[in-house]
Amino acid sequence: KAISTLIYPSLVLSASLTVVMFLVIFILPTFAEIFSQFDIKLPLSTRALLMLSSLIRAWWPVLLGALGAAGYFGWKTLSSTRNATALQVFLLDVPVMGGVIRNLAMTRIFKTMASLASSGIPILKSIELAKASAGNRVFAEALDRVHRSASEGHGLAPVMSESPFPEIVGGMIETGERSGSLPAVLVKLAAFYETQTNNSIQRFFSVLEPLFVAVLGMVVAAIAFSVLIPVFSLTQGF
Repeated sequence: KAISTLIYPSLVLSASLTVVMFLVIFILPTFAEIFSQFDIKLPLSTRALLMLSSLIRAWWPVLLGALGAAGYFGWKTLSSTRNATALQVFLLDVPVMGGVIRNLAMTRIFKTMASLASSGIPILKSIELAKASAGNRVFAEALDRVHRSASEGHGLAPVMSESPFPEIVGGMIETGERSGSLPAVLVKLAAFYETQTNNSIQRFFSVLEPLFVAVLGMVVAAIAFSVLIPVFSLTQGF
């Protein structure tokens, strides 16, 4: 469901960027040819856009290669455990986005643990499989500590009361362990954080959408302004 929620904003973003690139690469050169036929002093913004358009058209293989090299360098940098963990720790503290990442990881963890525990799978094995499904190194490392605590006979609650888990999780797990209803508690946690994940994704895009629309509007307005000002100057000359 989280992935399906991301599809529409991703399509809108891709379409918008495609439109902007189409304007810069194909439409602006047409105006450049018109302006070159007349003795018009072009504004700085127009000259900058036309220069950008010419640069992209002339050097697009180099720019694509540089973009690919940057992507490969970033991937190699983040492939190390230390750098990937540092990035995920940082992202967990980012407003709004951090909540989405945290809730999504806990949804995966508790859904896996709930399903396995309800099927009679030993809790230690459930923790190992939940670690593999977490999709987040910070929570995977936390589950290592949970596994160690459980294997030493201290239960899950002590570690699940600590960061990155909310304190309320540890309280619910402790109640489940004491009452012997841990699988039922895990099911409730899975359902709760699935709802929280969907809500946090909606909040994230409710914040991102107006910001994105504003930025896109400013970009389109800047392109239109840069083209129309010389056109007005040209019409006034006749």
